[in-house]
Amino acid sequence: MVAENSIILATGERLGAVLIPLPWQYGNPGSEPVRIGKPATTQSFNNMSANKHCRLFGIKNCDTMKKAMTWLDAHGLAYEFVDYKKAGVAAAHLPDWAARAGWETLLNRRGLMWKKLSEAERADVDSAKAMRLMTDYPALIKRPVLDTGRDLLVGFSPEIYAAKLL
Repeated sequence: MVAENSIILATGERLGAVLIPLPWQYGNPGSEPVRIGKPATTQSFNNMSANKHCRLFGIKNCDTMKKAMTWLDAHGLAYEFVDYKKAGVAAAHLPDWAARAGWETLLNRRGLMWKKLSEAERADVDSAKAMRLMTDYPALIKRPVLDTGRDLLVGFSPEIYAAKLL
């Protein structure tokens, strides 16, 4: 269930109807609450209610994560940010993500963490080894991972986000 409210800023500007999850819907303890960005269009809220609840997984200080959050905020799309290094959720979600997007898509072979691995760890990577590496080193997961409930978007592309979310 969600409560439907109108948000009125101190300036008197009305943001319109906003779907706000009730307290027991926030998901994992320790995750940050849903962020509501700039004023949204009816279209984006209608689309978000169709998607139910977006969860954005990643590492807060990552530049690509910041770009994705800025894009979501600029388009008025609500989401819950989950830092998978702090919350320890990577291992719990990896099997589902790999089934939906493929382990090859999830494994970030261009990042600093990949370069820090030993030659033996980087050699002969298959599904099982990739899952083990991403569980042990969550920084190896390509960021961001946006789960809309319907789609799983790995990495950030403004064009793909627009096509899937607007």
